[in-house]
Amino acid sequence: MLSKNFKLFFFFTLLSLLNLKCGVYSFSGASVPIDVKSLSIEYIVNKAPNSWSSVDRILNLELRQKMIQDGGLKVLDKDGDYQIKGVITNYNISPQAPTTGGFSNQYRLTINVQIEFTDIKTEKKVTWNENFSNFEVYSDNISGSEDVLITKISKNISNQIFNKIFSSW
Repeated sequence: MLSKNFKLFFFFTLLSLLNLKCGVYSFSGASVPIDVKSLSIEYIVNKAPNSWSSVDRILNLELRQKMIQDGGLKVLDKDGDYQIKGVITNYNISPQAPTTGGFSNQYRLTINVQIEFTDIKTEKKVTWNENFSNFEVYSDNISGSEDVLITKISKNISNQIFNKIFSSW
């Protein structure tokens, strides 16, 4: 029995040492390079016409939380090892499923974000500029549930951004 415990201990110790060599790894397939300690996120402003007033606040909060929780990075307002800038470009509500009489009882809320990423720390010096989009479908009245829908969409967009930055697939 002692040898089984020793084998397990040895295996997990070896696995831990490999993780230290390769950087921080998560089960999403994303890994943060070991020399990257911080990420700066300039406030992502809302330039989408006819949007809900809290969309930028919610998106910024969700993106920061994602980078802290899953990336283990210190999130700054500027001068990070990795840098993110962005703008909310579209906020659209459209009918999803018309019923008889030409009316719809389901709608689709779509949010688009333009993100610019810059790596100033690692040897690769990666830079990209990409659009991210996500949507939620809801029934009848959006009143009272818009913040909840925006939060779900913002979490999904934050996941997309995180995976784009840190996945090596």
